[in-house]
Amino acid sequence: RKKWLTTRVYFELVFIGFASILGMGLIGAFLPILAKDLDPTGNLVGLVVSAWFLARVFIEIPSGFISDRIGRRRLFVLGIALSAVGSFLCAVAPSIYFLIAGRAIWGFGVALFFLNNTAILFDLFDPAVRGRAIGTFQGIEMVGSLIGGPIGGGLAGVIGYNTVFYFTSA
Repeated sequence: RKKWLTTRVYFELVFIGFASILGMGLIGAFLPILAKDLDPTGNLVGLVVSAWFLARVFIEIPSGFISDRIGRRRLFVLGIALSAVGSFLCAVAPSIYFLIAGRAIWGFGVALFFLNNTAILFDLFDPAVRGRAIGTFQGIEMVGSLIGGPIGGGLAGVIGYNTVFYFTSA
């Protein structure tokens, strides 16, 4: 492997991972409030938050098998696309049901992305440096999570809840 290619791919993966986690963090500050606005009874608010996690849990195991058969890149790209579509659906959600569907699609996408991202990192690096590469990757992701909430809360107050989802789609 050429070092420059490995380095370039690694930085691209880190950037996409950071942006993805940042996007999820952006909406964390206000998602229950938006869900409550769409469902004043509050019956489905928990499902809005849970849909992302449930979808992710149920797709991660089969996505590993699928990735081994059809390749990591296809599922990686599909994961990014589904995440963007799910976030966009949340941005335009006229009802709580669309918000739940958008969160579920987003969860599917995130599962495909992160599972294959980790597999790609394993493929890229020799065992001697793999731990450092994955640790750095996850550390940078967590920075996105840490700063996403406060930024998202501030953005939602200025530009509105739905508009923040457009940022996460991008």
